[in-house]
Amino acid sequence: MDAIIQKLTHDNDLFHDQWQDTFKLIHGTPMTVNSELILNALADYVLKDSSPSIPKYTLVTMVVRRMIDENVLIEIEDLVKILVNVINRSKTDEWSLHLLQTIYVNFQIGEQLNTDPLRKDLIEQILTSLQEKTFVFTSDDDKQRWENFLSHILFSQSIDDHNILNKQQILTNMKTTFQQFYQRAVQQSGQCSIWMNIVRIFATCLPEIFPPEVNLPIENISPDYLNHLIRTYKENTDLIKTNFSQLLNIIEQLVLSDQYDYAHSFTMKLITPNLSVIDLESFLRKMIALCAIVTDRDSLCTKVLDELVSELVILNTVNTFAGLYFDLALAILKLHTIKAPRLSRDLLRLNDFYSWGEMADSLAELLKRCISYDALNSKEHFNNLDCLEDIVEIIIDKRQVYSSIGKVLHPIAMETILRWSNPDLRFDTHVYRLGKRILHLIDIEQINEEICIKLITALQNRVNHPINVDSTRDNICFFTEISSHLAIFFQKHQRLSTCVHSVLSALFTSLLDYPLYDEDRNPSLGYILMAIMTLRVAMTICNENDARLYEPYLDRVYQIVKNDEQTSLCQWWIQFWLIIGIKIPSVAVNHIEQFLEHTFNTKDVSFCGLLTTLYQLHSEMFHQHIDKLVDFLLSDYGQYLMPLSSLFQLMMRDQPERIMSKHIEQIFTLIETVPLNSELCAFIQSLSSIVNHYPHLFHSHRDKLFQFITRTSNLRIYQYFQKYLVICILTSDESKANEQIDHLIEILTSEKCSQQVQKEIVYTCLLIALKDKRLLIDRHDDFMIPEGALLLNYLDDTIVHEAEQAGIQRAQVDLKQIELIVHQTRVKMQENQLEISYNNIPAWASKVAEVLNRRSNKDWRSLTKQLGYSLTEIKHWMMKKDPCMALFHEWFTTHEPDEAVFSLIKALADIDRHDAEQIIRQAVLEAGQVIPDDLSIDTKRRPPIYLSFHSSDIHFATTLKENLASAGYLCQLYDEHTELKSIRGAKVIICCIDRFYTQSEHCSKVFQMLLNMKKPFIILHIDEQASWLPHEGIFQSVLRNYTYIKFCNSKNNKDWPENSFPELLAHVRYYVAPDCHMITDKYHHWFVPRLNDLIFLKYLSDDISFDNLPLVVLHPQIVLSYQWDSRRDVLLLYKHLTQLGYRVWLDLFQMAGGDTLVEKFDETIQQASCLLACITPAYMKAIHCQHQLSQANVLQKSVLPILLEETSAWSVSSIDWRQLNEHDRWKGKQFESLLTHLRKIVPTIQVDKPRHLLEMQRPVSASRECVDHIHQRSKRISSASLVPESQACSVM
Repeated sequence: MDAIIQKLTHDNDLFHDQWQDTFKLIHGTPMTVNSELILNALADYVLKDSSPSIPKYTLVTMVVRRMIDENVLIEIEDLVKILVNVINRSKTDEWSLHLLQTIYVNFQIGEQLNTDPLRKDLIEQILTSLQEKTFVFTSDDDKQRWENFLSHILFSQSIDDHNILNKQQILTNMKTTFQQFYQRAVQQSGQCSIWMNIVRIFATCLPEIFPPEVNLPIENISPDYLNHLIRTYKENTDLIKTNFSQLLNIIEQLVLSDQYDYAHSFTMKLITPNLSVIDLESFLRKMIALCAIVTDRDSLCTKVLDELVSELVILNTVNTFAGLYFDLALAILKLHTIKAPRLSRDLLRLNDFYSWGEMADSLAELLKRCISYDALNSKEHFNNLDCLEDIVEIIIDKRQVYSSIGKVLHPIAMETILRWSNPDLRFDTHVYRLGKRILHLIDIEQINEEICIKLITALQNRVNHPINVDSTRDNICFFTEISSHLAIFFQKHQRLSTCVHSVLSALFTSLLDYPLYDEDRNPSLGYILMAIMTLRVAMTICNENDARLYEPYLDRVYQIVKNDEQTSLCQWWIQFWLIIGIKIPSVAVNHIEQFLEHTFNTKDVSFCGLLTTLYQLHSEMFHQHIDKLVDFLLSDYGQYLMPLSSLFQLMMRDQPERIMSKHIEQIFTLIETVPLNSELCAFIQSLSSIVNHYPHLFHSHRDKLFQFITRTSNLRIYQYFQKYLVICILTSDESKANEQIDHLIEILTSEKCSQQVQKEIVYTCLLIALKDKRLLIDRHDDFMIPEGALLLNYLDDTIVHEAEQAGIQRAQVDLKQIELIVHQTRVKMQENQLEISYNNIPAWASKVAEVLNRRSNKDWRSLTKQLGYSLTEIKHWMMKKDPCMALFHEWFTTHEPDEAVFSLIKALADIDRHDAEQIIRQAVLEAGQVIPDDLSIDTKRRPPIYLSFHSSDIHFATTLKENLASAGYLCQLYDEHTELKSIRGAKVIICCIDRFYTQSEHCSKVFQMLLNMKKPFIILHIDEQASWLPHEGIFQSVLRNYTYIKFCNSKNNKDWPENSFPELLAHVRYYVAPDCHMITDKYHHWFVPRLNDLIFLKYLSDDISFDNLPLVVLHPQIVLSYQWDSRRDVLLLYKHLTQLGYRVWLDLFQMAGGDTLVEKFDETIQQASCLLACITPAYMKAIHCQHQLSQANVLQKSVLPILLEETSAWSVSSIDWRQLNEHDRWKGKQFESLLTHLRKIVPTIQVDKPRHLLEMQRPVSASRECVDHIHQRSKRISSASLVPESQACSVM
């Protein structure tokens, strides 16, 4: 039989053709005794045949079945040998498997092996052969057939199958062998699922012998086996505890081999359900270690750590593991993936779990890990990276509790913020959101000015470098938070250096270069920065230099607010100025114009308090806006009276003359329309300053005022207007006076009238009775009240008590003051202001002055020189509070408005002050005027003196001009082309009058012109004949009412009157100061108070000695007012009074300086206690003398008139000196009477010991002869406190 098999063909076609014969041959051939040969031959044929067919399958089955049917004997050893041979040599295909399965099943090999004794050796051979078998299949069908053979024939889970090798008896007896086979199956399970089926069969049969194998390389383990392990361990907790370390290793190998699904299964199904019973410390350490070595970090987070962290968070464990929890959170964060922050945050939220106070360094490392995520980008706006903010928030909370943590975290946070704020670096949106939190880790106390400047610079750079729109919002929020922390820093430190203020002011100014809102009307970053920091910065400004750094910014803000009505910006601007204006008013004073303009235009009263403060520094600016101020005060039914009443009271107290009749008209219109309230009463009280100085303004409204006082019955209001009520009654006709007294009686008898008001009304009536008793004599019964006792006794002439006499005397003093007020209203006020009035100057002048007053190489002084003014005038203006405004006043007074404006524009352009030029140009254009393209205009000032003369007197006028020039005065002669401009530009006009002048039509027109222009003039009578004097016309009136200087012989050049020229110089000096640099030797120092130089003393009839007399006084007590013809008597009076110790001021000794004598008189009268007026007919005609009297009355100074000559123009009582010794009037009883009056006015002088004689020697002459003997001059003893060194001497 074996020979037949060996001869069979392998060709399928041929085999098929021969199959009938082969079949018959196989059935007909008897079986040999050596059955092993038959099976070997059959095995060889199968193993060598590569293309089986159905007949061949039939062949194998037929041969084996014949052997079985014929009971051919074959040893089990031979069967196992053939079986092992086929296993070792066969392919894993159906053909080889058919042979194995046919032999194993038909010969019942498994059952034969399971005999007694057990054939262990043969079983081991089969197992060994299987272990060495490599199962590689070309089709799923082959695989399925082999699995069926191994899982159901060779091995099986069925306990009824006797032909299997895994019978319990076999397994028990061959435990070691089968355990080795089992381990091999486990190892090979990763290559083929056949092995996994074998593993399941063995584990199911005897699980106690075949436990799950975990100490195997993971790359050889199949997924099925892993699932098998999971199922096995899941059902046995003890098994997990026993093999926990091996399970951890499996998880580690799964993670490192990127088998995250199985790692997830192991963790979630085996570990997390048993966290409470496993070795948690080992597990946590394993997870921490895995985080450091893993490659696929995202998968680790998603597949392993996600659910694990959730379980750890809810696990109720002890604080012993807090450190490991934190380390795991830190390790997870180090994975640097988008999903890691959420897991780390969840672990860190166990607040009470950690010992935070001892974890400063750990938190620092945690913060660094959070910061390292700035390299990641995420397109999603809300993602796991936002959890970094939560982590930082946890750190912030702990920092607030534990100070030690803050010290460690501050430098890290500071370095991070500086880096993230770098505009050259770009970060994702989550970085800026995180930065907002990290800013809270910065310790404000540890920020120094260097860091502060860096942060401010970062803000500046961010503003200058726009970023991508997508990240704008979070970026803006980040920089907004920076500014908020800076604001806190500013608030805590209260004082910043100039360097910090410098960069802050630059930042604020640059913010205005960008839009305040975006296209959707959302605030821009610049707007937000200003909103946060502006007012905080204002609080830190402590000195003028720092404050001035912000002026450009504030000016620009105002322009924006003014044009665009930016409400918020306006509030910041207001608050900023309110803060620094109160602290540093010297800076705010330059912006009064803005404050007033804002107040008037917007009706916002925020600046009222500040304006009241600034008024003390620059009152003139307020007075320029008096019209607008009154309009504002009285607008909207007086609702702004209260906020501005204090300012208005100050203005009225200082310069009541600013109020005009139109203003009073407005005020009384308001009184008629507004209900009486406290605000209106307070405002009415402020009018007291006006009514006491200019009562005539109220005369047309006196009835309304009486009615108002009647309605109010207010004590304070009544007291304020008491003097005016007396004036009204005393200056009215009898019927009107009685009507007004009736009003007072009505108030007096009213039930609402308080006792205090009654007392004041009675006192008012007493004042009236003192002046005109008959007005009240018939009203005796109306005053039958306790307060009326004194008045009734006076009316009845029954004053007996000393107290009553004292009351009458007090009333008489008050009445004199009222009479003085009445006198003031009758005096013509001509330029009586103590300071320059700038009403004729355009509003823009203050802005230009603000720019030019700042000291520089091209300031207002350069402009003054360019306009042709002298150094003397410049020195004079330097002493003014606002020198540039003083210059403008001079310029606009002497020029037509357009000419003044255009010449200033040209002059400013010539000195390269285009900033000031642009201010004027802009203001002119806004006013609707046109500036000529060609400014061919003379910018030089015109001579201060204009000579008006007849053409026949040209020789005299030329001589006069030359002499005035020698004395320091520039003159302008007649020029028909420039006559009008020259007269307007002159400060004084000298009219050379003779018969030809008065008869000339042109000269008459010129004279009328200067009268209309109210120009000061000096008349020179230059005609030798007196018969020419006119009997009618303008000249007759002038020569009759004004003094003139006789130059009768001066038309002859040879007879120039040296004695008359000093008088002319004295008159000119009242209006013009000489230019020291023009004065020649002929008139050297003629105006200096040194006796050898004073030409005013050279032509007196006799010499007057002034040895040891002070000529210059700085704090005078007495001012001598006189006319030129009385100068000898006045000099003697000066000598006598000075020797007695009085500080006497005489104009002859006060010629030095840049201001005019008019200005000197005004200032001196204000300082002095008394004006001593020497009355003569010429005195009453002299304009400047009348001005001095008027000024003394306005200032309520005592006036002591001394009548030197008879004159009908003076009717007031005076000391009569008309008939006294003409050589020296100042002796005898009259002089003693004068001294008695002076003691009452100037009581502080000790007449018996005049200190001036002890403290100052007479000044040495400045004549040229003394220059070579300067060492021989008398030395000044000392400067007395009462007579300090004069300004004139200092200049000299």
